[in-house]
Amino acid sequence: MKFLVVHKHESICAVVLRLIQQQPDWEAVSTHCITEACAWFSEQHFDGVLLGSGLSDTEEATLRKHFQQKPSIPVIQHYGGGSGLLVGEIRYALEKGKVLG
Repeated sequence: MKFLVVHKHESICAVVLRLIQQQPDWEAVSTHCITEACAWFSEQHFDGVLLGSGLSDTEEATLRKHFQQKPSIPVIQHYGGGSGLLVGEIRYALEKGKVLG
């Protein structure tokens, strides 16, 4: 599974990437640039998107509008809270997406 992580705080993003990549068969790429995130989302396959803290309301709205191009891909809001919470949030979103999709 491949995830796109959009986050403004580099240190938190590094932890998120590490936690994702500790899971078997999971990988992630990250960016803090909204334009880059939109381009990657259009050009690559992702199984999920994680939005982190630090994004302005305008940036988040821009991203969410762009992500509507592929509505079956879950967008997960994650502000922190530990490794168990992150993995649980991702697994829940993927299951929910599979049931609804």
